[in-house]
Amino acid sequence: MGFTIYLSSLPDDPPAKFERALVERAFAPIAAEMYGDGWNLRAPDGEWLAEVSLDDAPLIDGFRVNRPPSYDYLPGLYDALFEILRQTRTFLFWLAAEGGGPHYCVADADLIPPLVAQFGHYMGEPVLLASGADIEPAIEASFPGR
Repeated sequence: MGFTIYLSSLPDDPPAKFERALVERAFAPIAAEMYGDGWNLRAPDGEWLAEVSLDDAPLIDGFRVNRPPSYDYLPGLYDALFEILRQTRTFLFWLAAEGGGPHYCVADADLIPPLVAQFGHYMGEPVLLASGADIEPAIEASFPGR
């Protein structure tokens, strides 16, 4: 996919910061060329696929993934995102066409009410994920006619 997805803590929720080490562990199987503020992701065949960018600090409030490939091509990316969502007070969002489906998703149903209160008027209700495989369909639903 030729766009960026963002994982973020809830706004104005200081306890929502999480350890960068959690992200490093989740992405370790597919990360290559790690550097201070991110790393490149590679497919099992060694092809460079995407870039993860995040703060070089012990506690972070989110990160972004540029040019995420499809789930079929790199399921480890989406499984890592789901694990991070499952273990933190975060949500995944993306910029999408007006009139499409939801523009964000969560792995924790308890986060839906505060997110809808803050973003529901322009992003709808988030998709509740059951696995990493649910992320790509949620993103695709945001782009009608694609």
